[in-house]
Amino acid sequence: MTTMRPMSGFSRSFANCTPTLCFIQDVTVSKRPSYDYALEYGIIMLENRYLINRANRYYPHQTLNNLWQLAPYIPPQKLLIETHHDTPGHSPSYTFAVAMFANPLFWEALTAIPPEDLRQLQSLIAIYKQHRDAIFAGHILPIGDEPSGSSWTGFQSYNFARAGGYAIIFREANPEEEETFHLNFLDGKAVRFDSLTDSTPEVVKPSSAPEVVFRLPHEKSFRLYQYTTT
Repeated sequence: MTTMRPMSGFSRSFANCTPTLCFIQDVTVSKRPSYDYALEYGIIMLENRYLINRANRYYPHQTLNNLWQLAPYIPPQKLLIETHHDTPGHSPSYTFAVAMFANPLFWEALTAIPPEDLRQLQSLIAIYKQHRDAIFAGHILPIGDEPSGSSWTGFQSYNFARAGGYAIIFREANPEEEETFHLNFLDGKAVRFDSLTDSTPEVVKPSSAPEVVFRLPHEKSFRLYQYTTT
């Protein structure tokens, strides 16, 4: 009997795979029919790191843009999204958060990550693992503006059975400290948003308000919320 070992850098647990065997489809080059004909067979890996040679860097907004544009058509739960912790101007947590509503893949040697960065990542990965199944149980859609490197953007997961879900908000290199978002399926509902990634106060949307205002005091930052309707 042959034992299959996980490939280096890949997550050992995928929400869309059985415990025994997982198929990962590489659709890096040329035409990508897997998007249309093979979603039921496993997770789709798309090259999104944009590292043409060693002189180039990983730009989180390009990866975020890929996922944001695909999300209305391909469930992010089915996508393997590459991340890289060593990104100038962005924290290791930010670059990992870009892939949190999908399946993150570290495209690097994990043993080379400095201890301080590793501790930061471990804390966020623990949150991701705790809430991943609940995030994936909802319908995931893009919110905010298209990622450009200077946008307010994000994703929303909504679970119809529980009338609640999750939202991740990104402030890219944008000068404004707050932004108004319209979230899906929440019109006419009072909603409370609780941060899972820091200790900021809850955000409340009254039932009469069609939108909600989120505030992030620093550029190139994010916050993950769990929300409930009342």
